[in-house]
Amino acid sequence: MHKERAGPPAAQERSAQRRFHDLWVATGVASTPKGGLRLNLLSTPPPTAPVAPSGVHLRVAAVLLPAAGKRPPCSAWALEAFNVDRHGTHTKRLRASGRIATTATHGAQNRACVAARHTWQVARQVAATQALRYAEQLGRRSGPVTITLPNATTARDLQQTRPGEDRPKSSHRHLACNNSRKLERLNRNHGTQIVLRVTDSPTPLHLQQDAETAARSTSLDTMLRPAGRAAHAIPIWDEARVM
Repeated sequence: MHKERAGPPAAQERSAQRRFHDLWVATGVASTPKGGLRLNLLSTPPPTAPVAPSGVHLRVAAVLLPAAGKRPPCSAWALEAFNVDRHGTHTKRLRASGRIATTATHGAQNRACVAARHTWQVARQVAATQALRYAEQLGRRSGPVTITLPNATTARDLQQTRPGEDRPKSSHRHLACNNSRKLERLNRNHGTQIVLRVTDSPTPLHLQQDAETAARSTSLDTMLRPAGRAAHAIPIWDEARVM
């Protein structure tokens, strides 16, 4: 990092830093607060519980596309929902995706903006927000809801802060705090049992493509793809209807 900042840019050095971020920071093994690099090897491991039977399984994904030419950076979320029977068999329920608005690209007066700028963790926390919102719509009648997250850092930020734990300020901190409070409220008062888990398996290609398509779109509408029905766009996630 020092060589990259002090000297001329080198594609190989940028690639090495990107690989370090993907293998260490994005997976939650290490973090980079203001004080320097910090290893998280002795912290609580990410949840890897199996998907709860007789409920609903939500799998989320996020994408961040860097600026290219005249196109500014953009990000998006995507999720897919399955009905899970008592034997663990998954039946597709729906897919949904949407572009993320930030003040850096959509202006400070845009009410749709969720953060100051586009980052990986902002995108992943917005994806978690959408999953929690859908879980709230499902309510207790759907049975337990399992949310599979693609990143250990995202799962850690959704957990309540432990005594003495100091988490660095970041562009996604307010999103993570809101998600954490909502998760606690749903499990305590709403009667919905929500279980978080992290998977090492890669994001399904169709879900990744949904997120990339949404990121390149100029619309902030949510694209909804119910199983067995035509896809359609809605201005916001429909709070009055469960697909």
